[in-house]
Amino acid sequence: MKKLSLKLIASIAAIGLLGSTLASGQVLLAVDFNLSGDPASPTQSGFSSWNFASTTVTSPQSQSFGIYTVNLIGNGDNIAGRDRTSGGNPTPPNGGSFTQSDLMRDFVQGLARTGATIDNVPTTAANNTSFTISGFAASTQYTFQLWALDRGANNGNVTSWWNTTNGTGANATSLGSIVNSTAAGAPANNNAFSVSGTVTSDANGFLRFGATNTSPQQVFMNGFQVSVIPEPTTALLIGLGLGGILLRRRCRIA
Repeated sequence: MKKLSLKLIASIAAIGLLGSTLASGQVLLAVDFNLSGDPASPTQSGFSSWNFASTTVTSPQSQSFGIYTVNLIGNGDNIAGRDRTSGGNPTPPNGGSFTQSDLMRDFVQGLARTGATIDNVPTTAANNTSFTISGFAASTQYTFQLWALDRGANNGNVTSWWNTTNGTGANATSLGSIVNSTAAGAPANNNAFSVSGTVTSDANGFLRFGATNTSPQQVFMNGFQVSVIPEPTTALLIGLGLGGILLRRRCRIA
Protein backbone atom coordinates (compact mmCIF):
# COMPACT_ATOMS: atom_id res chain seq x y z
CA MET A 1 0.00 0.00 0.00
CA LYS A 2 2.86 2.37 0.88
CA LYS A 3 4.60 1.55 -2.39
CA LEU A 4 1.37 2.22 -4.26
CA SER A 5 0.95 5.59 -2.49
CA LEU A 6 4.46 6.69 -3.41
CA LYS A 7 3.86 5.76 -7.05
CA LEU A 8 0.54 7.58 -6.97
CA ILE A 9 2.12 10.76 -5.58
CA ALA A 10 4.86 10.65 -8.18
CA SER A 11 2.32 10.14 -10.97
CA ILE A 12 0.14 13.03 -9.81
CA ALA A 13 3.19 15.29 -9.58
CA ALA A 14 4.25 14.35 -13.10
CA ILE A 15 0.77 14.95 -14.48
CA GLY A 16 0.60 18.29 -12.68
CA LEU A 17 3.84 19.29 -14.35
CA LEU A 18 2.43 18.19 -17.70
CA GLY A 19 -0.68 20.28 -17.09
CA SER A 20 1.50 23.30 -16.37
CA THR A 21 3.33 22.81 -19.67
CA LEU A 22 0.12 22.44 -21.63
CA ALA A 23 -1.41 25.56 -20.09
CA SER A 24 1.54 27.90 -20.64
CA GLY A 25 2.67 29.87 -23.65
CA GLN A 26 -0.15 29.18 -26.11
CA VAL A 27 0.59 31.20 -29.26
CA LEU A 28 -2.44 33.25 -30.33
CA LEU A 29 -0.94 34.98 -33.36
CA ALA A 30 2.35 34.47 -35.22
CA VAL A 31 3.05 36.30 -38.50
CA ASP A 32 5.94 35.76 -40.93
CA PHE A 33 6.46 38.55 -43.49
CA ASN A 34 7.41 37.20 -46.91
CA LEU A 35 8.19 38.47 -50.40
CA SER A 36 5.28 37.83 -52.75
CA GLY A 37 5.86 36.27 -56.16
CA ASP A 38 9.01 34.54 -54.92
CA PRO A 39 8.58 30.75 -54.83
CA ALA A 40 11.75 30.55 -52.73
CA SER A 41 10.24 32.65 -49.94
CA PRO A 42 8.64 30.05 -47.65
CA THR A 43 6.66 30.63 -44.49
CA GLN A 44 8.08 29.60 -41.14
CA SER A 45 6.34 26.56 -39.65
CA GLY A 46 3.76 27.61 -37.05
CA PHE A 47 3.42 31.13 -38.51
CA SER A 48 0.84 32.74 -40.79
CA SER A 49 2.15 34.38 -43.94
CA TRP A 50 1.74 38.02 -45.00
CA ASN A 51 3.27 38.63 -48.43
CA PHE A 52 4.54 41.95 -49.78
CA ALA A 53 5.89 42.83 -53.21
CA SER A 54 9.35 44.35 -53.62
CA THR A 55 7.71 47.49 -55.03
CA THR A 56 6.42 49.89 -52.40
CA VAL A 57 2.75 50.08 -51.46
CA THR A 58 0.76 52.82 -49.78
CA SER A 59 0.44 53.08 -46.02
CA PRO A 60 -1.27 51.83 -43.95
CA GLN A 61 -1.56 48.15 -44.84
CA SER A 62 -3.99 45.86 -42.97
CA GLN A 63 -4.44 42.10 -42.86
CA SER A 64 -6.76 39.93 -40.77
CA PHE A 65 -5.72 36.61 -39.25
CA GLY A 66 -8.85 35.06 -37.81
CA ILE A 67 -10.12 37.40 -35.08
CA TYR A 68 -6.94 39.49 -35.10
CA THR A 69 -6.13 42.40 -37.44
CA VAL A 70 -2.61 43.75 -38.00
CA ASN A 71 -2.21 47.31 -39.27
CA LEU A 72 1.22 48.38 -40.58
CA ILE A 73 2.00 52.10 -40.60
CA GLY A 74 4.66 53.20 -43.08
CA ASN A 75 7.31 55.89 -42.93
CA GLY A 76 5.56 57.61 -45.81
CA ASP A 77 4.26 55.34 -48.56
CA ASN A 78 7.15 52.92 -48.84
CA ILE A 79 6.16 49.59 -47.28
CA ALA A 80 7.71 46.71 -49.24
CA GLY A 81 8.91 43.13 -48.92
CA ARG A 82 12.48 41.86 -49.22
CA ASP A 83 14.05 38.42 -49.52
CA ARG A 84 17.80 38.83 -49.09
CA THR A 85 18.61 35.27 -50.13
CA SER A 86 17.78 36.17 -53.74
CA GLY A 87 20.62 38.71 -53.61
CA GLY A 88 23.29 36.21 -52.66
CA ASN A 89 22.86 36.40 -48.88
CA PRO A 90 22.20 32.84 -47.71
CA THR A 91 19.67 32.12 -45.03
CA PRO A 92 21.32 31.12 -41.74
CA PRO A 93 21.08 27.33 -41.54
CA ASN A 94 19.04 25.61 -38.87
CA GLY A 95 21.38 24.22 -36.27
CA GLY A 96 21.55 23.67 -32.55
CA SER A 97 18.80 25.68 -30.90
CA PHE A 98 18.09 27.76 -34.02
CA THR A 99 15.17 26.44 -36.10
CA GLN A 100 13.76 29.54 -37.81
CA SER A 101 15.59 29.83 -41.13
CA ASP A 102 12.40 30.53 -43.05
CA LEU A 103 11.43 33.35 -40.69
CA MET A 104 14.80 35.13 -40.81
CA ARG A 105 15.35 35.12 -44.57
CA ASP A 106 12.81 37.82 -45.51
CA PHE A 107 11.06 40.83 -44.01
CA VAL A 108 8.75 43.80 -44.48
CA GLN A 109 10.42 47.23 -44.43
CA GLY A 110 9.55 50.91 -44.48
CA LEU A 111 7.73 51.02 -41.14
CA ALA A 112 7.19 54.30 -39.31
CA ARG A 113 10.03 55.27 -36.98
CA THR A 114 11.49 57.98 -34.82
CA GLY A 115 15.09 58.76 -35.72
CA ALA A 116 17.41 61.71 -35.18
CA THR A 117 18.61 61.54 -38.78
CA ILE A 118 15.15 62.03 -40.23
CA ASP A 119 12.98 63.71 -37.59
CA ASN A 120 15.50 65.78 -35.62
CA VAL A 121 13.95 64.57 -32.38
CA PRO A 122 15.48 62.68 -29.44
CA THR A 123 15.46 58.90 -29.90
CA THR A 124 15.05 58.09 -26.22
CA ALA A 125 11.47 56.94 -26.85
CA ALA A 126 9.19 56.22 -29.78
CA ASN A 127 7.19 59.26 -30.86
CA ASN A 128 5.30 57.13 -33.35
CA THR A 129 3.50 53.80 -33.75
CA SER A 130 4.83 51.41 -36.40
CA PHE A 131 2.04 48.83 -36.23
CA THR A 132 -1.03 47.84 -34.26
CA ILE A 133 -2.75 44.53 -33.52
CA SER A 134 -6.42 44.33 -32.54
CA GLY A 135 -8.80 41.58 -31.51
CA PHE A 136 -7.44 40.74 -28.06
CA ALA A 137 -9.33 40.62 -24.78
CA ALA A 138 -9.45 44.04 -23.13
CA SER A 139 -6.84 44.98 -20.52
CA THR A 140 -5.17 41.56 -20.65
CA GLN A 141 -1.48 40.66 -20.41
CA TYR A 142 0.31 38.79 -23.20
CA THR A 143 3.87 37.91 -24.09
CA PHE A 144 5.18 39.50 -27.28
CA GLN A 145 8.25 38.71 -29.39
CA LEU A 146 9.51 40.39 -32.58
CA TRP A 147 12.39 39.37 -34.89
CA ALA A 148 14.41 41.72 -37.13
CA LEU A 149 17.45 40.65 -39.16
CA ASP A 150 18.53 41.94 -42.58
CA ARG A 151 20.95 39.39 -44.04
CA GLY A 152 22.02 41.83 -46.73
CA ALA A 153 23.22 44.62 -44.41
CA ASN A 154 25.99 43.88 -41.92
CA ASN A 155 25.95 47.49 -40.77
CA GLY A 156 25.55 47.38 -37.00
CA ASN A 157 22.39 49.47 -37.20
CA VAL A 158 20.58 49.55 -33.84
CA THR A 159 16.80 49.57 -33.80
CA SER A 160 14.93 49.86 -30.52
CA TRP A 161 11.37 48.64 -30.20
CA TRP A 162 8.77 50.14 -27.88
CA ASN A 163 5.36 49.22 -26.52
CA THR A 164 3.24 52.26 -27.42
CA THR A 165 -0.11 50.80 -26.37
CA ASN A 166 -0.42 53.43 -23.63
CA GLY A 167 0.96 56.23 -25.77
CA THR A 168 4.15 57.39 -27.45
CA GLY A 169 7.03 59.47 -26.11
CA ALA A 170 7.24 59.36 -22.33
CA ASN A 171 4.35 56.87 -22.21
CA ALA A 172 6.17 54.29 -24.34
CA THR A 173 7.97 51.40 -22.61
CA SER A 174 11.09 49.74 -23.99
CA LEU A 175 11.08 46.17 -25.29
CA GLY A 176 14.80 46.21 -26.07
CA SER A 177 17.13 46.80 -29.02
CA ILE A 178 18.39 44.70 -31.94
CA VAL A 179 21.82 45.20 -33.53
CA ASN A 180 21.76 44.21 -37.20
CA SER A 181 24.93 42.19 -37.75
CA THR A 182 25.56 39.08 -39.82
CA ALA A 183 29.24 38.82 -38.90
CA ALA A 184 28.55 36.25 -36.18
CA GLY A 185 27.09 33.78 -38.68
CA ALA A 186 24.04 31.71 -37.82
CA PRO A 187 21.89 32.81 -34.86
CA ALA A 188 22.60 30.86 -31.69
CA ASN A 189 18.92 30.22 -30.94
CA ASN A 190 15.41 31.41 -31.76
CA ASN A 191 15.73 34.41 -29.45
CA ALA A 192 18.60 35.91 -31.45
CA PHE A 193 17.86 39.19 -33.25
CA SER A 194 14.64 39.63 -31.32
CA VAL A 195 13.03 41.66 -28.55
CA SER A 196 10.35 40.40 -26.22
CA GLY A 197 8.34 41.37 -23.18
CA THR A 198 5.02 41.37 -21.38
CA VAL A 199 2.44 43.71 -22.88
CA THR A 200 -1.11 44.63 -21.84
CA SER A 201 -3.90 45.33 -24.30
CA ASP A 202 -5.91 48.54 -23.94
CA ALA A 203 -9.61 48.79 -23.13
CA ASN A 204 -10.46 48.10 -26.79
CA GLY A 205 -8.20 45.04 -27.15
CA PHE A 206 -5.41 46.82 -29.07
CA LEU A 207 -1.64 46.42 -28.84
CA ARG A 208 0.63 49.08 -30.40
CA PHE A 209 4.36 49.13 -31.11
CA GLY A 210 6.84 51.76 -32.31
CA ALA A 211 10.51 51.88 -33.28
CA THR A 212 13.47 54.23 -32.98
CA ASN A 213 16.83 54.22 -34.71
CA THR A 214 19.71 56.54 -35.51
CA SER A 215 20.47 55.24 -38.98
CA PRO A 216 19.05 56.09 -42.41
CA GLN A 217 18.23 52.37 -42.79
CA GLN A 218 14.51 51.68 -42.86
CA VAL A 219 12.81 49.94 -39.95
CA PHE A 220 11.90 46.34 -40.78
CA MET A 221 10.82 43.10 -39.14
CA ASN A 222 10.86 39.43 -40.11
CA GLY A 223 7.86 38.55 -37.99
CA PHE A 224 6.29 38.56 -34.54
CA GLN A 225 4.16 36.45 -32.23
CA VAL A 226 1.76 37.05 -29.33
CA SER A 227 1.18 34.38 -26.70
CA VAL A 228 -1.06 33.81 -23.70
CA ILE A 229 0.14 34.29 -20.15
CA PRO A 230 -1.92 31.70 -18.21
CA GLU A 231 -3.22 32.43 -14.76
CA PRO A 232 -1.29 30.46 -12.10
CA THR A 233 -4.47 28.58 -11.18
CA THR A 234 -4.99 27.33 -14.73
CA ALA A 235 -2.01 25.00 -14.70
CA LEU A 236 -2.83 23.87 -11.15
CA LEU A 237 -6.41 22.98 -12.04
CA ILE A 238 -5.31 21.00 -15.08
CA GLY A 239 -2.78 19.09 -12.98
CA LEU A 240 -5.28 18.40 -10.17
CA GLY A 241 -7.95 17.33 -12.66
CA LEU A 242 -5.69 14.83 -14.36
CA GLY A 243 -4.39 13.69 -11.00
CA GLY A 244 -7.94 13.10 -9.79
CA ILE A 245 -8.66 10.91 -12.81
CA LEU A 246 -5.58 8.82 -12.06
CA LEU A 247 -6.49 8.53 -8.39
CA ARG A 248 -9.97 7.31 -9.25
CA ARG A 249 -8.56 4.65 -11.56
CA ARG A 250 -6.13 3.53 -8.87
CA CYS A 251 -8.94 3.18 -6.35
CA ARG A 252 -10.99 1.08 -8.74
CA ILE A 253 -8.05 -1.26 -9.29
CA ALA A 254 -7.50 -1.55 -5.54
